[in-house]
Amino acid sequence: MYRTRYILRALFLLLTVSLLYYLNKRTDLNLGAIAKFKYETLNKIQSDSLDSKNKLDVLIHETEKFNEQINEDSSRTLKVIYLLIGVVTLFMVSELIFTIIMKRAIVDKSQN
Repeated sequence: MYRTRYILRALFLLLTVSLLYYLNKRTDLNLGAIAKFKYETLNKIQSDSLDSKNKLDVLIHETEKFNEQINEDSSRTLKVIYLLIGVVTLFMVSELIFTIIMKRAIVDKSQN
């Protein structure tokens, strides 16, 4: 009984740590993409000899393109967050089940 409980704890801990690592890595990539976007957009606007309205159109177009990429990454991140919540919920349910089983075993021993 204890062995199964410890194996499940280790498995849930490993899954949780790996999902948190993935989320942290994903956040770093998104921050890098945002900084790169700002730098490239600033260079495009400075290098263009267009009037203000055309510069605004270029800025809007580039921002829309970037937002599509961020939204795609956000959906993946949201899936990982849901997975993380599921793993933590399964951990809590398994601990509750083991606690109930152990309490029943203690009650059965005391009645005999």
